[in-house]
Amino acid sequence: MNFTKSNLLTVLVEETCDLDAEKMRVACKHNSFYVDATLCFNDTYSIGSMTTPSGECHPSLYSTLTEALSDNLEMTENMQQQIDSKERDDDDTYQGRVMKASITGDNEVSLYDLIKGELIWVGEIDMAMGF
Repeated sequence: MNFTKSNLLTVLVEETCDLDAEKMRVACKHNSFYVDATLCFNDTYSIGSMTTPSGECHPSLYSTLTEALSDNLEMTENMQQQIDSKERDDDDTYQGRVMKASITGDNEVSLYDLIKGELIWVGEIDMAMGF
């Protein structure tokens, strides 16, 4: 799967899974998103993916900090439930990190520190989605 900047932003606006489509339009206009990113063993980041109602798959980009934080909290709670039910070891922890993101080129996403705004990672979108 190879995303161009223009086709990805079009999909996000037209077929958003976002809770508020107008907020996603604004995020796309400013190319400013939030993600719940997890550092992988090979020094890349995973940002996950979402499927639109028509079956299109796109990266999990959120238009608001609240949505990204909510996703992070849900993942943390799911991990804790798995620990409590002994599906995971007691010392496992969810290591997702909420970051700012932008689409910086065709099939390229950049992740930034939420507080300092420093660039943390640049990589291929499809790799960050797990493809």
